[in-house]
Amino acid sequence: MSQTPPPKQPPKPVLSPKAQAALAKVQRKRRQPRQPAQRQVDTGRPRIRWGVLFAIAIIGGSGVWYLRIKADENLARVKAQNEAIAAMERAYGGVEPAAEVDPGDVDAPGAQAASPSAGTTRRIPRPPPGWRSESVLEPNCRISSAATEPKQAAPMYKWRDADGALQFGRQPPQGVSAQRVVVSSSNSAQFKLVVGAGDGSPLPPQLRDQSTADIYRIAAILRQELGVPVADDFTLNLSFVSRAEDVGKDLGLSAAAGVYLPLQQRMVIWRQPDSAQTFATVRHESVHALLHEFIGAPPIWLNEGLAEYLENLKVSGSGGTVGVSAHHRRLLATLLRVARVEAALEMLDANAVEFRRAGRSELNYALAWSIIHHLMRNESGQRVLGQMFAEVRAAGCSPFSSKAYFDRAFSGGARDLITRAVASTADRGHYY
Repeated sequence: MSQTPPPKQPPKPVLSPKAQAALAKVQRKRRQPRQPAQRQVDTGRPRIRWGVLFAIAIIGGSGVWYLRIKADENLARVKAQNEAIAAMERAYGGVEPAAEVDPGDVDAPGAQAASPSAGTTRRIPRPPPGWRSESVLEPNCRISSAATEPKQAAPMYKWRDADGALQFGRQPPQGVSAQRVVVSSSNSAQFKLVVGAGDGSPLPPQLRDQSTADIYRIAAILRQELGVPVADDFTLNLSFVSRAEDVGKDLGLSAAAGVYLPLQQRMVIWRQPDSAQTFATVRHESVHALLHEFIGAPPIWLNEGLAEYLENLKVSGSGGTVGVSAHHRRLLATLLRVARVEAALEMLDANAVEFRRAGRSELNYALAWSIIHHLMRNESGQRVLGQMFAEVRAAGCSPFSSKAYFDRAFSGGARDLITRAVASTADRGHYY
């Protein structure tokens, strides 16, 4: 029995080495596990870009809104100042309207005639000397008819009132234990000073006593060193109030630190949280009050410069020391010497509007202080100031040129005086 032979298998093809390598590569890829597809991450760059633009728009709109509010506030402040000036003119009986003068044109008609209106003014605020009143006194044109020398009146007495506060006067109330004040030759400018509270609030005895000592010492300096005829029969009322808005309410002022009311011969002073600033305001305003009563209408630089100078007075015993204004000294040190001299020469015959011109008032206060500080350093300078006060007093409300006066008083003229006064940086005080 024959068997059927199995069918022959076809021979396997023989692959070339190159084909074998390609086949092995394909098989390896098939054996590898399939990797999941990677997700694309949304970076959000378009969203961030739109967010930044939106934030910039919000900030820009807020800035425009803030500037609009500040502009409205500045406009309201200017309107309030104009209303305050009008209220003061009504309080003082009104003044004749002056012709409008360009503040930068000192040679324009009416510029010199406006200079007597340089009264007791003070820009608010000013760091660090403090806050003063923004009031302008009507010039006292009747001063030339007053006595040239103070009358010898009754002796001065001091006593304690019912609140325990020290009071001075020539006629003490009956039933009080009064002591006669021994007036030395260096402190003879005594007059009646009434210190009280304008709003009924209690006053600490130290506030009364120091204010009294400061004002009497200032009056003595004005009389002894500068020849200002402070009369013994003069009465000055000093009223303290607890709120700034109560200082100038009778004049229409919304707020001030101090003001002098000539019709009442009364100073109203705000009791500031810082007692040093309160006493500085008392000294500053008392200079304006005494010059108004016994000089009349001094040039504004002289009026403000002397008030700035004596604002730094510190009374000790029977004397006092006037220190250096660090604020004015730092301000002047930032200017070139030539700029100081030219600005001071321009300031000498400036009227009230020019003196307080925007951007120049702080410099003018510093320059006025430096001239006064320079002249008060020795007796020769004090005599020049004293003679100047005498001529201003005699002139009444007639125009007075400070530059022309210094040209006569000094061989080098006003420029030489100003150069020496504002070029030096005062570094020491004066003792009186």
